[in-house]
Amino acid sequence: MNTDLAAMLVAARTAATHQSFDIAMVKKAHEMEMNLVSMLEAAIKAPAPAGQGIAVDKSA
Repeated sequence: MNTDLAAMLVAARTAATHQSFDIAMVKKAHEMEMNLVSMLEAAIKAPAPAGQGIAVDKSA
């Protein structure tokens, strides 16, 4: 009886450890994706509004 209880406790602890590891991996993957998005946002700027940035107005 004690052996069965100990085995069940070890199995529960192992499952909890695996779940914690899985959650940590998902969080890290999300963090890396958000870092990539931030880098892309910094590198890509919005285009100029319509009528700006295409030609130089020399009459001004």
